[in-house]
Amino acid sequence: MVNLDREGKLISQNVLNRDALEEAEGGPDLLNFHETAIQILNPLLTPLPNKTIKPLEKWKAERPLVVKTPGGERKAKMDLEFRYLGVRTLDERDEALVTFSGTVRGPATAGKVHGLVIVSIPSGVIRQVILRAEVELANMEVAVEGKRERIPVQTLMALTLKRGS
Repeated sequence: MVNLDREGKLISQNVLNRDALEEAEGGPDLLNFHETAIQILNPLLTPLPNKTIKPLEKWKAERPLVVKTPGGERKAKMDLEFRYLGVRTLDERDEALVTFSGTVRGPATAGKVHGLVIVSIPSGVIRQVILRAEVELANMEVAVEGKRERIPVQTLMALTLKRGS
């Protein structure tokens, strides 16, 4: 279960019967999968203003980003600016379109991010989020011709969350 505040920030995430899962065969693997899924989905949790907004209105938010590398995880933050574009009708359904862009920052980590959010007007449910992040990881240790070297590595992350009809 995932709990969010009014601004879309993750308050807590719980696994029901965690103790039983830790003891069950395959349970630790399932818990590991759960943690990975939360890390992947967390950047896609889009904070929406709890008010009526006008086309081209902007707001800012910070979201966490975890980049998995062969040397472990790199934790970073995304400083994002959201912009409400307006409403479109698709398949007789009214949807709000929101774009976002910003920067990625963290220890030995930097980059840019942008994307699109589609929100169902009647329900306020986020129907789709598309996120693209270009991230540079400084000081990645890699093997080059049998020697360990530290080099900068650039990675492209593309994440999409889409709800069914």
